[in-house]
Formats: sequence, structure tokens, C-alpha cells
Amino acid sequence: MLGLGWSEIFIIVVVALLVIGPDKLPEVIRGTAKVFRQIQRMATDVRHSLDAALEEPPPRPSVAPPTEPITAAVRQPLDGQSKRDGTTPPQPKPEPPSQD
Repeated sequence: MLGLGWSEIFIIVVVALLVIGPDKLPEVIRGTAKVFRQIQRMATDVRHSLDAALEEPPPRPSVAPPTEPITAAVRQPLDGQSKRDGTTPPQPKPEPPSQD
């Protein structure tokens, strides 16, 4: 315990009794104990947080899902555009005017 022996602890208690007094000494000891417990809890929480952060794999970058199905991504060339092989796409035949 902090490297203190029984003789050092006894001297500290005697000095505390003389300085603080026997009436308020229990209150002071309780308050000091509360502070030490809170410090220990905070140190434990920080240690657990750091351990958890070091054990987690790094977050993977999120990739947005495709908005269109894969088959919709293949588009037919527009009129006048050539295909990749260099040929022009077939043109639809014009319909003869109807004679009504």
C-alpha cells in the first residue's frame, strides 16, 4: 500500500488525530476514501476503453450499394454511335406512311 509500513501509517494517524481532532477524523477518512475510489474507477474505465479501442479492428470504409441493378448498367448504344468494334448499330427501317 503505497510502500508504507505499519510504523509510517501509525505516525500519520497520530498526526491526523492531533491536527484534525478525533471528532472530524472519521468524516475526513470517509471523504478521502471516496475520492480514492472515484479515481480508481476513472482509471479503470480509461484502461478498459483503451483496451477495447486497441482490440477492435479498424472500421471498414462504407461503400454505397448500387442504385441500379447490374443489368441496367449495360446500355445499348444510341443512334449514330458506333459499337466498340467500330461498326455502326443497325438503323430501324422507316415505316411507309399509311394511306387512309
